[in-house]
Formats: sequence, C-alpha cells, structure tokens
Amino acid sequence: MDVPMQRAVIDSLPAQLAVVNPLGTVVLVNEEWRRFAEDGGCSTCAEGANFFEVCRRAYGAASQEAVQAADGLRSVLAGTSERFAMDLTCETAHGTHWYTQQVVPLVGRGAGAVVSYTDITERKRIEALIEHRATHDGLTGLPNRVLIHDRLAQAIASGHRTRTVVGVLFVDVDRFKRVNDVFGHAVGDAVLVEVAHRLTECVRPCDTVGRLAGDEFVIICSASPAEQAARDIARRVRDVMSRRFDVAGHHLRVGVSVGIHVADRWEGSPEDLLHLADTAMFRAKERGDGHAEVNTGSAPGPATTAVALPGAQPALRRSGRDDGTGGEGWDRTGGDDGGFGPTVQRLLRVLRVTLGMDIAWTSDFLGPEQVFRYVDCAPGASGPAPGTRLPLSGAYCARVLAGTMPALIPDTQQDPDGRLLPVTFDLHIGSYLGVPLHGSDGRPTGMLCATSSAPRPELSQADLRSAHLIADVIEDQHGRALEAVAAGHARSMLRDAVLRFCRGEGRTLVLQPVVDLRSMRMVAAEALTRFDRPERDPAQWFATAASLGLGRPLEVAAAASAVTHDAATRLPVISVNLSPEVILDGALEEVLAEHDPASVIVEITEHAPVTSYEDLEEALGRHRARGLRLAVDDVGAGHASMTHVVRLHPDLVKIDMSLVRNVDADPVRQSLVAAIGSLGHRLHATVVAEGVETDAELQTLRRLDVDQGQGYFFGRPSERLSGR
Repeated sequence: MDVPMQRAVIDSLPAQLAVVNPLGTVVLVNEEWRRFAEDGGCSTCAEGANFFEVCRRAYGAASQEAVQAADGLRSVLAGTSERFAMDLTCETAHGTHWYTQQVVPLVGRGAGAVVSYTDITERKRIEALIEHRATHDGLTGLPNRVLIHDRLAQAIASGHRTRTVVGVLFVDVDRFKRVNDVFGHAVGDAVLVEVAHRLTECVRPCDTVGRLAGDEFVIICSASPAEQAARDIARRVRDVMSRRFDVAGHHLRVGVSVGIHVADRWEGSPEDLLHLADTAMFRAKERGDGHAEVNTGSAPGPATTAVALPGAQPALRRSGRDDGTGGEGWDRTGGDDGGFGPTVQRLLRVLRVTLGMDIAWTSDFLGPEQVFRYVDCAPGASGPAPGTRLPLSGAYCARVLAGTMPALIPDTQQDPDGRLLPVTFDLHIGSYLGVPLHGSDGRPTGMLCATSSAPRPELSQADLRSAHLIADVIEDQHGRALEAVAAGHARSMLRDAVLRFCRGEGRTLVLQPVVDLRSMRMVAAEALTRFDRPERDPAQWFATAASLGLGRPLEVAAAASAVTHDAATRLPVISVNLSPEVILDGALEEVLAEHDPASVIVEITEHAPVTSYEDLEEALGRHRARGLRLAVDDVGAGHASMTHVVRLHPDLVKIDMSLVRNVDADPVRQSLVAAIGSLGHRLHATVVAEGVETDAELQTLRRLDVDQGQGYFFGRPSERLSGR
C-alpha cells in the first residue's frame, strides 16, 4: 500500500491515531488527531513532536495520568509489554473529556508504536448517571438505602478509629397514608420532596440525609459532637415540620416521629444502627407526645431517654392498658426477635385501620392451642393480651384451615357455624377475617386475624387479598428476623471467642526462625499466633476480630505476648505483625511499653490498606528513631506492597513465598526476585525470602544475592524454637 493510501486509511478512522518511532517522536498522525490538536490548542501534537513532551504538556507535568501514559508507551517501545491501555482525562477548549488511550507495537522489533485515543466522555457521563441513580432516590434526590449503608459503614469505621460516637435519626412521616388516600399520590410525592428539602435545612454540612423507603428518612451524624448534634437536629426537624405544607393548592399539616440511636460502640453493622434507631422511632410514635426517643449504647431498652421537642405535633397515641398487662403494641414473647415485633405491630395497625376493624392480631399454633403474639386494638376496644392461650378446637382459625368456614365473614350471625361458636360471644366477634401464616416449610404455623364487634357488610374479597399480602410480608419479615437472630447469635459467639483469645485463652505463640543465607545462623524469629479453633485459619481470625471491632485488642495482645515471651527474650530480634490501622491507633506504645525497640521488627503485610502514609510514618518515626525496625511483608504479591516499600523505606523487604516457590526452576521468578532484591538493596534494606522449602531454592536465592531466608527448610513454626 503506497503512502497516500496509508494516510487515507488512517484519516478515515474515527479514533485519534499517531505513529511514533522508537524514540517517541510522532512521525504520522491522522485527521482526527490534527482536529483534536486544533480544538485543544495543543501545538505540540503535530508530526515531528516528541510524544513524551505531548504527554507532559497536555496533562501537566505533575499529573499521575501523564506519568502512566508515558510509562505505558515506554513499555511497549521497549518490548516489555505487548500492548498498553488506560482511561484518562484531558482538558480541551470544550471542557474536560475522557479518553481511552491504547498503545500497540508496529510489526517488527524496534519499529515503533501506534498510539490511539477514543473519546469515551459520553460513556463516562452515562456511567456516572447510572452510579448516581443506583445510590440516590429518584424522587427526592437524597442518598438511598445503598448509599445510607455505605455512609453508615464509613461513620462506624471512623468512630472506631477516632473513638467518637455515631448518631442516627430515623424520621417517619405521621399519617402519610392518609395524605395519599385523600389527596392522591402526586400530592404525596410532592410532600415527600418538601420533607426532604426541609430535612436538609436541619443538618450540618458533615451530616447525611437519606430516604430509606416510602415515608422513612434517615439522618447520620458522625462528626463530633454527634450525640448533641442529633438532639439539636431532632428539635430543628420537629420545628420545620410543624410549618404548614402548601402543595398543589392544598394546605396540609404533616407531623413526624423521630427515633435517635447514639452508638458509642462500633462493633455493630449499618443495619444494626438503623434497626435501633427505627425501634426508638416506633416508641416515639407510640408516645405521640411531642418527644423524640433517644436510644444510647448498643441495644434498645433501659438505656433510653425522651427529649422534649416544643411545638411538635402530637403523633398517634397508644391506646390500651399501660400497666404492662397488655393492650396495643405490647409484645411479651420475650427474647430478641431481630426487629420483627415493631414491623408486625405496624402491619397489624395498617390491616385494622384499612378494614375498619376493632382488633387485629397474630397467633402461633402450639400443640392444641393458639397463642396470641402481637395484638393491635382500636381506641376503646379491648382484646386478648399477648401471651393469651386459647384452645384451637373452639377457634375460627382451625375451621378456616380445615376449609369448613370461610376466611372472610362480614356478619358472623349470618354464618351457620360462626353464630353458634362460644368464642363468637366470648370475644364479641361480629365480623371476622383470618388468613394463615406459614413457616419456611410451607406448613401453617399461625394466623393473621382481624375482628370487629359489629358486622362489616362492606368487607370484600379485595380485603381478603390485602390480608394475604400483609401475611406474606409478615412471613418474609419473620424469616429475615430469624436469620438476623441467627446471625446475631453467630456474631455473639464469634465475639466471645475473640474476647477469649484477647485474654490469652486458646491462643498460642509459635516462632519461626529467620536465617542468614551466608552463615546459616539464625538472626531473628517471627512470632506467629495459632488459635484452638480450626474452623478459621489465623489470618481469618484476625480479620474476624477486625470486623467485630476487636482487631486492635487482639493484635496488641498477640504482639505484646510475643515480645515478652521467655523464648523471645533470649533472641537477638523478635518480629511481630501489626496492621497499619492498629499502629495508627497507638498500639506500639502498648507493645513496646517495657521492651527495647531495637530488638523488635514490626511487619506490615501487603494486604493491609494504608489510609495515610504521612500519619503512619509519623506513628512509626518515634519508635524507629529508638531502633525499631520496619519490614514490609509479602512484597511481590501485589501493587500495594511496592507502594509500602516506596513510601515507608523499610529496613527489611520480605519477598512473598509465591515468588520463592520453585524459584530454582523458573527464570521469571528469578528475574522478579532479583529485581526486588536490587530495589531493597538500593534502599539499604535487608532482603528476606519467605517460604524457602528446598536446598535448590536456597542455592538460587544465594546466587540472587538475597540476604536472609525463612521457611520450612530452616524450621517450622513451633513453640520451641529450633532450626537447621
């Protein structure tokens, strides 16, 4: 193909193309590249310019993208990479654009490369829009449940790190269903938008307002002082919500119920905090006296206070007896129900009010009896207290399940069986509706029922279908509650196990020798921890402890027992493992309180994230000045380890065992080990190979100038230190 034809071909392509020679000089560009140069005002993009200079000027000399783009081209030109691709941003006369850069070599070694840029700005815009829609509520624009969970997880982690509390407000709009029923869903949506707007007026810039679902909103207060801020925000919320809503020509009054949970411990999950705040909100809705319920600590119950909110609109008051013997909303089943109870109470109220009934309840079948579990009564109505037992033989539900009585009876006096049953007179049943509740195996385990003392001739099959839907929700919530209880129980068991390890029970210290590869003398030992629970390996137990908020105490306990162990005191150097987060939390002060730092090596694993290298260097610096040595573990296992090496300048670089295994027979591994060793020596660090298992590996590591070794070849981890 002649040159004019070549140029015509590349000019017809939609991507921006440039051909560079082995020195990086642009020797040919297509029409799209020239147009990009003109639009972007980048005169250096022309033929004859050096591409590396183009990178520097186009993206800025300090741009990390520029460095990556230039390095990618160098790797292709040098033949170390077959191709290179990355996404990057570029400032043009029309604003910021996203491009995909691709570099492929020309045919023939040392012939140069083709660099192409494809505009992906629209794709990135759509991706950003999709991500926003995935994390924000479509109606109000507030963070949705996904983002709320993420913000709560961040707040919990921050609270754990800084020892500050996290405040969660659960805001529920009172009587919102009536707004929808009377004025329509369009007005209801407009009210929710205005509620969202008013809530955002009540918070600080550091707080988060989100819409959880329906008429439920959440406010997260994580910055100090979170507890006082939560109380102040609750007062402002009630204040702004007391103002009239003017929506679509309607003048409405909308109240809210506010539950507050203040978490001063950080082992809970986002769902735990939301559940506790929701529970407090439900109590506030029951009180209906212009108060917000505040729940502190880690569980609802006695640690609850009420905050007076002047000017608040009263919420619905709870009817029934207040002496603890029954009445609306009382659950005397006992134990942890995983948040099931408040949900059922609300569903029962929805069913009762919607159907115009006096009483709604759920019951469980226990042998020949049914036991009333949750009961909701209309004001002035009386019903069986939770825990009441009645024989199934005389109940409506037994006949409904047997198919001898209809599930919906608008007038019991018109039913041949209903008018004769003693329970009709005992419970004053004038109309009845009952649908079964099923267990996970599909068998009936109880009933959802509603009754009225008067006939309800307006009841229809549509009402029965609504009851079935509510029963489905209750069954689903019950299943989730059982799972939550089981998960909570498992979590509690794990917490007990970790606390036991922290006390030193079930935890054993083992030592593995580190050997000088020239003299074959032991120069140090790494302290490792073993647990008496084999269902998890040690790394998994430490990860579990961290997830429970007990990572720091377990790591500190393990490290402190290592440096004070009898065997360790006879060693020249003992090496212990600590995560960056624990070091930042002041763990070294505890571990080295009565120990010479010069005889201790602290290892940081490649897999441990570092949130701030500056803070970590400062935390380590005081102790390194007194002789403490730093090792970066698992170097070569991933990108993070190299970043640790470059940023922290360790005293020891420990090569990951994945590179050491079979290094004698693998030229690629040999090259990688040699490169890491060269880097370590340039940093004046000792290079240690992990996982040495054979003499052939040992000889190869010696030839590659590795200083020290560790692995089964020299000695397995043992309570009694021994080596070759």
